[in-house]
Amino acid sequence: ALLWPWCGWWCWNSELLAPFLGLERNKTMKRGSGTTLVALTAASVVAGESTGFRYKDQIERDLSGSGDAVSFDDDFWAYNDGSMQTYWDDYSIKPLKCMIRKKKHLIAYQMFGKNNNQCARRGQGYYTMDVGQFSRAYVAQRQVDYNLKGNNYGNPDAMDYLECTAVEYNDSYYYAKLGCNAQGGLKLMAFTDEYCNNEYSGNIGLYNDIKIQYHTCHSCVSWPAAANDDAAGSEYAVDVDDQFDGYHAYDSKLCSAAENYGSSCTWGCKSEAKKKSAGENMSYGSGAHRWNAFEKFFLFLWTAAGVALVWVVLKQ
Repeated sequence: ALLWPWCGWWCWNSELLAPFLGLERNKTMKRGSGTTLVALTAASVVAGESTGFRYKDQIERDLSGSGDAVSFDDDFWAYNDGSMQTYWDDYSIKPLKCMIRKKKHLIAYQMFGKNNNQCARRGQGYYTMDVGQFSRAYVAQRQVDYNLKGNNYGNPDAMDYLECTAVEYNDSYYYAKLGCNAQGGLKLMAFTDEYCNNEYSGNIGLYNDIKIQYHTCHSCVSWPAAANDDAAGSEYAVDVDDQFDGYHAYDSKLCSAAENYGSSCTWGCKSEAKKKSAGENMSYGSGAHRWNAFEKFFLFLWTAAGVALVWVVLKQ
């Protein structure tokens, strides 16, 4: 900062001197009609933490009965070092279904880019992600979204079984892991071995309570309700500061994890992902058939032909 009077604008924009000054170049970010200028300084980095946004009373996801949530989740979120490369506020994601391919339980989803109009355009492709990884990121995102509204999403018990986990039931030991059911939804599966390879068909008293909204467009970033006094006074509300609008636009638990852990969906995978099962249709009410223009034309044509045939028969 002492060099500022002598070098002014050039020092501020120089990538060579920025590290010595402890500065990054200003970034201009837009949300709505407003513009926010954000300058991140080295002083904002606390020892042992990244510059990523931290939420009040919820650094990451709390596991139900699993002790320290931060240490448990550190490995999964290690890729997120506070990077501001992707402006996630412009992106959306649409989970499609839970499916089994080559004995792997996966969540298929679509990613959508800028100006996607609620996932109506700007599709960036189909992807798959391990069911446990996707569920972890999905729940973390929902917790953040709920906190921004002053509410508490809670901690689904099924989060304790994202990996193969030992379970005692009726004085016998089994193993449980989150997976996919035949209807394209989630299921807590039971196994007899520690690697969760040999499925057990009996009941071990566990049920999935993670609810993923399939075929629904999710914005990668959600925002607090404007002037929401009730939310602001809630014990679950997040602490925000003057720079919140700037760095929060770059912070998406779900979409950043989907980008980091997702794999491209091939043609066969894409075809399977597009199919809706009966269970999905009943659960989300999105399975009703919608007639396209071609079908409507032939429906009208055959209806008119039928009416004409009836008229001819009656005339005779």
